[in-house]
Amino acid sequence: HNNNNMSLRPTYPSHTQEELSTMEALDLLKTQVTRTNALESRLEGLNKLELVATVIGANLVQRDMVPWLLSQFLTTDKSVDEDEILLCLANQLGKLGPFLGNTSNKGTEDDPLAAGSDNKNHAATAFGSVLQLLEHLCGIEETVVRDATVRAVHNLLHYYNSSSSGEDYDVVLINMCKRMVSSDWFPQKVCAAGIFPAILRTISSTSTSTTTSTTDMAGNKGKHHQVRQFLHTLSLDENPLVRRSCAKHLAAFIETCSLGEEYHEDVLPIYRALVSDESDTVRLLAIAATPQMSSYLKTNNPNFYNQEALQVVRGAVSDGSWRVRDAVGKAFGDIVQALAPHVTYLCTLYATLLSDAEAEVRASSVGCLGAVSRVACINNSNSNVNAGTNSNSYAPVAAVLPKLMDDTIMEVRRNLAREVMDVAPDLDRAFVLGTYKSIIEQLLTDEFPEVQLAVLTNLPALAPLLPNTPTLVSSLLSMTSASNWRVRLNCALMLSSLCEYLGERFYLENLAGAFYAFLLDPVAEVRVAVITASTNLAKVCGLTWCNQHLLPNLFKLYKNPGGECYLTRVTILRCAAALIVSNQTATTSSSGEDNAELHDSNGNSGGIATESDAELIDKVLTFLLAGLEDKVANVRMVAARSLGDYIIAEQQSKTSGYMRVLDALNAQVTDDEDEDCKFYCQLAINATAA
Repeated sequence: HNNNNMSLRPTYPSHTQEELSTMEALDLLKTQVTRTNALESRLEGLNKLELVATVIGANLVQRDMVPWLLSQFLTTDKSVDEDEILLCLANQLGKLGPFLGNTSNKGTEDDPLAAGSDNKNHAATAFGSVLQLLEHLCGIEETVVRDATVRAVHNLLHYYNSSSSGEDYDVVLINMCKRMVSSDWFPQKVCAAGIFPAILRTISSTSTSTTTSTTDMAGNKGKHHQVRQFLHTLSLDENPLVRRSCAKHLAAFIETCSLGEEYHEDVLPIYRALVSDESDTVRLLAIAATPQMSSYLKTNNPNFYNQEALQVVRGAVSDGSWRVRDAVGKAFGDIVQALAPHVTYLCTLYATLLSDAEAEVRASSVGCLGAVSRVACINNSNSNVNAGTNSNSYAPVAAVLPKLMDDTIMEVRRNLAREVMDVAPDLDRAFVLGTYKSIIEQLLTDEFPEVQLAVLTNLPALAPLLPNTPTLVSSLLSMTSASNWRVRLNCALMLSSLCEYLGERFYLENLAGAFYAFLLDPVAEVRVAVITASTNLAKVCGLTWCNQHLLPNLFKLYKNPGGECYLTRVTILRCAAALIVSNQTATTSSSGEDNAELHDSNGNSGGIATESDAELIDKVLTFLLAGLEDKVANVRMVAARSLGDYIIAEQQSKTSGYMRVLDALNAQVTDDEDEDCKFYCQLAINATAA
C-alpha cells in the first residue's frame, strides 16, 4: 500500500517527505488537485484518478471520492475552471464505471460498513452523482470537453448495463435527458443528442434482462418513446448546431432502435426532418445514416422501405448543395447494399453522381464503383454477367465510365483505376474485356504516375487477360524504362506473368532486355523486384529453360562492365541463388507424394531433380563460391549467406555439392578478414552441426 502511495506522490514544498509517506492515496490526490495552483500539477493528479480508484477500491470510491469530486467541480466558483482540467476530468470520469456498480453485499474486516443495503445505497448515490457531474460538463462551451463528456457517458452506461441493482436508474436517466433537452443553453442540447443512443441501449438492455410483467414491459416502452421524442424535439430545434448533432448521431440512434420492436412512427419523423433540413451540413450528415435507416425500415416496416429510402437518395443526388451530393456519393456503396433489390434504379442515380459537375463529387462517387459493381453484376439475381454480357442494371454506369477515364481531374482517374482494378478480378472475363478493357489500357498510359500505379498494382490479378489485350502489353513494354521508379518496380514484378501467359518466345524477344536493365537499376527496390521475378520465372519456365537462357546472361553481365558496381554483383548473385531456392521449394513440396511427378509446360520435372537441374545447381554453386573471393566484403557476405541457406536446406542429403560448400565456408571462416562474412559462414556451419 505504501508503495502505491509512493508512486502517486508528487513533490510538495509545503509537505515533508515523512508526512507524504504516511498519507493515503486519496489524500495525496486531494492535496495535489486542491492545494496547488499549478495547472500541470493538477492535471497530473486528475490523470491518476483511475489509478487511485484501483488502489482504494470501489467502496471508498463511492463513499469518499465521488462526493469529493462533486463538491470540487460542481460548485459555482469552479464553473470557470480551465478547459484542460475539465477535459481531463471528463476523460477520467468515463473510466470509473467498474467502481460504481454494486460491490459484494458482505462486509469485510477492513471495511465493515460495506454491507447489505448500505452498499446498494452508496452505489446508487455515486452513480447519480457522477451522472450529475457529467451533465454539468455537458454545459461547457468548449467542444473538446463536451465530446469527451459524451464518450464518458457512453463508457459509464456500458458498465451500468452489467450491474443491475434493483434501483430504478432509468428514471434518473430520463430526468437527465429531460433537463438537457429543455436547457436554455445549446451545449447541453448538443450533448444530449450524442448520449441518447447509449441511454436508449441501456434502457433496452435492462428491460430485456429484468422485466417480466406486462406492466413493466409497457413502462419500458413508454421510456423508449420518451427518449425518441426527445431526439425528435432536438431535430426541430432552431439552433443548427443542435440539429447537426442529431444528424451526426442519427445512425447510432437508428441502430439502437433496431434492437427493439417496431417504432417507425417515432423514428421516421426524425429522419425526415433531418434529411430535409435547411442547412446542408445537417442534410449531409443525416444522409450518411440512410443505410442504417434502410435496414431498419426493411425489417420493421417494408411498406415504408421502398418509399422513404429511395425518395431520400433521389433527393440527395439532385440536391442543390455539392456537399450533400458529395456525402451521398461517399456513402453510395453502403446505400446500394442496403437497397440491393432496387439496384437498377440506384445505378441510374449513381450514373448521375458520376456525371456531376463538381469534381469532388465525381471523385467521391467513383470511389464506390467497386461496391456498386459487385451488387449490380454479382449479387443481383437479374445480372447476366456470368454469360459474358453486360447486365441491364449496370448499363447506365457502364455508359458513363468512358467519360471518367478522360476526366480532367487526376483524383477522379486515379480512383477509377483503383476501383476498376479492385473489382475486375471478381467479374467474368468477357464482361471485363467488354466493359473495362479500354479503360484499363488508357489509364495505364496516363500522364500521372499515381494513375499508372493504381492499374499496375493489381494488374497481376488480370494476367490471364494479357493475350487478349495487345495494347496493354505494348504499354507495359514501353513503361519498363519509365522515369518513375515505382512504375519500373511494378513492371519488374509483371515479368513472370507476361512470360507465363504470352510465352517464352515473347519473353526472349521483348522482355529479356528489360530484365537485365532492371538488374542495373539505380533503385534498390527495383533490383530486389528482379530477384522475385527470377524466382517466379524459374517456377513458370522451369530450371532447364533458366539454364539455357537466363543463367548464361547473368554470368555474362557479372563479368561485363555493368558488373563493376558491387551493387550489381550483389543483385546478380542473389538472382542466381534464387534459382536454387525455387528448385528446393519444388522438391520439398512434392517429397510427400508417392510415385508422383509434377511437370511444367516444358516437360521439366517439378519435384524430381533432372540432369539439367543438377547442372544448373552446380553452375550456381560454382558462381557463388567465386563470389566468396570478391574484393568487396558486401559481395562476399551475400555469397556466404546464399551458400549457407543452401547447405542448411541440403544437410539431410549430404550431396557432393553440400560437402564442397561446407569446406569452402570453413575455409572462409579462417581466411576472410571481414567479421560479418565470418559471422554468416559460421552461422551456417553451426546450423548444420546442430
